[in-house]
Amino acid sequence: MSNFLDKDFDIIIINHVLMYMSINEINSLFDKIYSTNSNCHFIIGIGKQNLISKFAKNITFNFNAHHGTMSSHKEQYKIIKERMKIIKKNKIFFL
Repeated sequence: MSNFLDKDFDIIIINHVLMYMSINEINSLFDKIYSTNSNCHFIIGIGKQNLISKFAKNITFNFNAHHGTMSSHKEQYKIIKERMKIIKKNKIFFL
């Protein structure tokens, strides 16, 4: 079975995945990626799980929407900010 680290890549897209990883797992993932390609670029989407998203999960009857979350928006952003140069930051709202 092939591993993504066996591939040659320049850009990695991570969208609403980091919240299901612990802080140590996130750091380990970035370590592995950078050890394979230190010039890799990332496009990362993270969710806040704020009052609006909690309200939305209830009105859509998706009560388990945040089940399994292991790291907060603030924790994820802190790791990203410490480890990467942020070129552009956008705020996007969607359900």
